[in-house]
Amino acid sequence: MNYSVLRKSHLIEPEELNSKLGSSHLVIIDMRGLVKATTDAEGFQSAEYLGARGDYELGHIPGAQYVDWTRDIADLEDPIPVQVAPEAKLKMLFERLGIRNDSSVVVYDDHPSMQFSTRLWWVCRYMGLTNVRVLDGGWKLWNKLNLPISIDIPVIVPSQVTLTIDSARFCDWQDMLRWSENSGICLLDARDKGQF
Repeated sequence: MNYSVLRKSHLIEPEELNSKLGSSHLVIIDMRGLVKATTDAEGFQSAEYLGARGDYELGHIPGAQYVDWTRDIADLEDPIPVQVAPEAKLKMLFERLGIRNDSSVVVYDDHPSMQFSTRLWWVCRYMGLTNVRVLDGGWKLWNKLNLPISIDIPVIVPSQVTLTIDSARFCDWQDMLRWSENSGICLLDARDKGQF
């Protein structure tokens, strides 16, 4: 697969999304949030995970719905914060958002590394929904290009969706431990330096 085809399967440009606004198969998700990191005297970081619904209510891409990455797609019973929610919870969320198996889902946030929208992108693909793309440049580029903004909260007709977990997209601590002992596997830690 060539680079441009691969890129287009994962990212959508703001102008293309703008041209599709109002499409019946399009579901747009606003995933703005933040991580408040605190560094102690020894240089170690701890983090507080927050959604940003208030930012969404002040303005969002027309038709977009808000999803709180810290609650809506997270397992609130897991002692480790913001772990992926169980399938039943995600199915209820996706259906509330109007996502069907034939939907085209676009997610965005305003973080420089798009870490919240890419999290939902991964969750959708983990649950077997493959027509999901991240808005290239996110909310910041959308604003910079002076594309339409709305404060209206869309009224969504709930849908039905069939999920099929792609277990190859998930690993647990036992997998990581096993892989760490294999010199042929390179493990990458993408957290901030202080958290590392």
